[in-house]
Amino acid sequence: MDPVTARPRGRLRAAPPLRWYALLPVLVPLTLLLGPGLYALDFGVHWDEAGRWIEPVARAYEQGTLLPGRYNYPSLGYALTLLATAPEAVGALLGGLDVREHVLAAVREPGFPLRLRALFLVASSLSVVWLYGLVLRWRGSWIEALVAASLLGSSWEVTYHARWVATDALVMQFGALVALCATCAVLTGERQRRWLCAAAVAAGLACGTKYPGGLLLAPVAVAACARATRAAGWSLRSLGRDLAAIAVLFAVTFVATTPGSLLEFEQFRAGIEYERYHYLEAGHGIYTVEAGLPHLARIAEYLGGHVLSTHAPAAWALSAAALVGLVATLRERPALALLLIAFPAFTALYLSGAVVLAVRNVLAVAPFLALFAARGLGVLASPARPLAVRGAVLGAAALILVGNAVHGARAAERTAHRGMARTALEVRAHVASRPGSTFALAPRARSALAAHGALAGLDNVTRPTDPRATHIVALPFDCRDAYETWEVGPLDMEVFGPLGFHFAYYPTAPCNTERILVLPMRTVRRVGLGPGSWDGAPAIGPALVQNSRR
Repeated sequence: MDPVTARPRGRLRAAPPLRWYALLPVLVPLTLLLGPGLYALDFGVHWDEAGRWIEPVARAYEQGTLLPGRYNYPSLGYALTLLATAPEAVGALLGGLDVREHVLAAVREPGFPLRLRALFLVASSLSVVWLYGLVLRWRGSWIEALVAASLLGSSWEVTYHARWVATDALVMQFGALVALCATCAVLTGERQRRWLCAAAVAAGLACGTKYPGGLLLAPVAVAACARATRAAGWSLRSLGRDLAAIAVLFAVTFVATTPGSLLEFEQFRAGIEYERYHYLEAGHGIYTVEAGLPHLARIAEYLGGHVLSTHAPAAWALSAAALVGLVATLRERPALALLLIAFPAFTALYLSGAVVLAVRNVLAVAPFLALFAARGLGVLASPARPLAVRGAVLGAAALILVGNAVHGARAAERTAHRGMARTALEVRAHVASRPGSTFALAPRARSALAAHGALAGLDNVTRPTDPRATHIVALPFDCRDAYETWEVGPLDMEVFGPLGFHFAYYPTAPCNTERILVLPMRTVRRVGLGPGSWDGAPAIGPALVQNSRR
């Protein structure tokens, strides 16, 4: 007997069909993600946008080829970039114009990156839909499905990554799709093999988006094994056939999305070798960390303390709920729990072996974290609990979701209407509200504040040579001399300016020019700022260095 369903083990009974109106609540988390994402599409410059995606497409049109010619990433992101040129290409064909010239002119227009960001954002937002469908299929509760999807859709970390022209949020979307299909293969009484095949194709698409997406084969394999052990009359040969079919579908899908893996094999091999060396040996400036447990701890700190909420205590509370949800799922449906935990576990272990910490690489774990958090909240607020406990859990969850939504809207507004004038006034208000502290202004920060009239009437500002200083006010690139010892991740400092991304994890981003940092002296000491850290005269003096070591 199945201890959960009290039915004989064997072929599962088909779940009742879902009503169309049960899908309507997914519009709420979709709005939470797409609204702020679209509003703040113009967040500034991104590292990889031009060189990694737009220029290869322009080069393809110039050379008359559909292949990207470089394979540090597989080609699905490149295909999406090609798709973004479709309006100009089709328009030129219909109008009898030169397609190459028309498209090349379009991709170099300032508005083209925004169109591309919107395309990546919309594609990535499907992760909310897949997650909602997964929980609805598994739990049969639209409320629990709504909570899971809303935790994902309201996540600021998910929103700003999703509007990047990058592949990480796309892999997240395919991860949620694989989980949905694999879960249906386990829970559905009929058409299990079709769901397995769909999951294998989705995993192939994920690998064709970013190579570590191939780890999504793990939950598909778990689903195949779970299906085999529950089916009447299964055999090892039948399981072998299923696994072989999964592998073939995965490989064919990958090659279809990245044909250069065969047609330009040497460039393909060179691209993979470069990224292997980059991540496992060379490192990447201040994003270089010690591989193994130290890297794993940094991954856990980001996932547990930031992904589900920008308020760290709330994020950790939801992560604790996720642990409750995982334990409950292990007790109720062990096979399903293994299926859902396989990809996050393999991803964390795989990435912890690298020496480069780039938190966008672990973004694909976010749907699974949201799923287990929603399940944990459901357990903690079950009817078996005292009414006071249920009310406290539901109230806290509602407050966190409202807080996430408010922060997302605020971040979008600050990013869309950013500017140094606004940042300077924010810093002025911060300094004026702390008359007991003394703020040393780095030369460029002083110039920026003065240019926007933000220094008038401030009595607690001084120069970097003043030993009384308790804080440094600086622009991000003023700190570049400390970037050898700067730790990527949360530091004790205030960051003022647009909220287009998480500065603590991307301190060297090219759109940092509209931000101003306020660092207490203990942080100055920790990151190793010293003489020469500020360009311009007067440079930071020995008195301040001595003060920073107290």
